[in-house]
Amino acid sequence: MLRASDEKRSFHAWHLRLAGLMTDPANLVNNFTRLTYSAEAFNDDGGYATSCAICLADFEEQDHIVLAPCATAKHVFHRSCLASWFQTAQTCPLCRSHLHSQTATLPSSSQREVPLTA
Repeated sequence: MLRASDEKRSFHAWHLRLAGLMTDPANLVNNFTRLTYSAEAFNDDGGYATSCAICLADFEEQDHIVLAPCATAKHVFHRSCLASWFQTAQTCPLCRSHLHSQTATLPSSSQREVPLTA
């Protein structure tokens, strides 16, 4: 249940997006590092997680996977899952790091495809 102040803030953000003054929060994922799935890199033994923490589905080769710019961890998600998550919160679903402010300072090289090997 939203408090009145949260509802007002949510409506204000929706109105700004509608007016073109604020970008859609789902677009934040466009600035995150894209990863290519490989069984060697996606493992629970020090590599990336083997499944998306939002939808709980295991990652597969054809999936669009992004690395959230969390300060202390390697949190990975399906791109579409994280985009949907950003409609309600701009924090990491796992550690709650504020990701909106971190994306503004990411270098442009982080927007490229990154093939992973063990």
